[in-house]
Amino acid sequence: MNNDRKEEIVEALNFTINSGYFDEQESEKLAIEYLEEFYMDEDEPKK
Repeated sequence: MNNDRKEEIVEALNFTINSGYFDEQESEKLAIEYLEEFYMDEDEPKK
């Protein structure tokens, strides 16, 4: 996952938390997407 996308997801999660606006489904989707991509990156062999 590129760092721009990672930062985008973190910003989105922080925004929902800090604004008091919490769309559970949207936040969950973002979190799952982040974790899936994060762990996929971890599983890839280092070149």
